Amino acid sequence: MRSSVYVQGAAAFFSLFTLGSAAADCYAHDDASIPSFSVSDGRKLQNEIAGNKFDPQLDFPFLIEASHTASFSMGSARACLANTYSWQNTHIDQNDLRFAVQSILDECDRNDGTSKGGKIQVTGDTGLVLDVVVKDVALEC
Repeated sequence: MRSSVYVQGAAAFFSLFTLGSAAADCYAHDDASIPSFSVSDGRKLQNEIAGNKFDPQLDFPFLIEASHTASFSMGSARACLANTYSWQNTHIDQNDLRFAVQSILDECDRNDGTSKGGKIQVTGDTGLVLDVVVKDVALEC
């Protein structure tokens, strides 16, 4: 498991996670400009997040600083967590990040073993709404 950001979080914080929307916003299955990734790789990524199998392991709740993006990849799948706020940090719980990835995979599966991915919003412990995006590893966050 690779992560583009290694961050030290505050172990005493507890996330107040909520899904910002009831359903993931899936990318169009017929859009040839968006590459597909293996849903199996996406599930492996979900499990890597659940087991915190990063090297080095991340501190959870995960600190995402203002104006920063974190990227996690496994095989052909990439998950991105973006804090677009320029003035405030927030924390996301490990299980909350895993659940967001799972929701995207469940809702955006093309039923052929591949997915174009999608996004869902989560709310951090400070009330900031962040995007979690799952997509092909060839695409930047």
